[in-house]
Amino acid sequence: MSTTENPVGTPPAPSGGLPATPPAPPAPAPAANTVTLTIDGESVTVPKGTNVLEAARTLG
Repeated sequence: MSTTENPVGTPPAPSGGLPATPPAPPAPAPAANTVTLTIDGESVTVPKGTNVLEAARTLG
């Protein structure tokens, strides 16, 4: 176990001594011909012109 301290907000390195894996890049923006909406707290992206009920069906 190391006796050095990590700066505030820096997670400790894994036991192998390698730095932690960086976070994944943000998801790309949806295409211009789609719309994203939230139904019951879940986001869904559908083609423009899709009926709200059809969009909800894609969520299951």
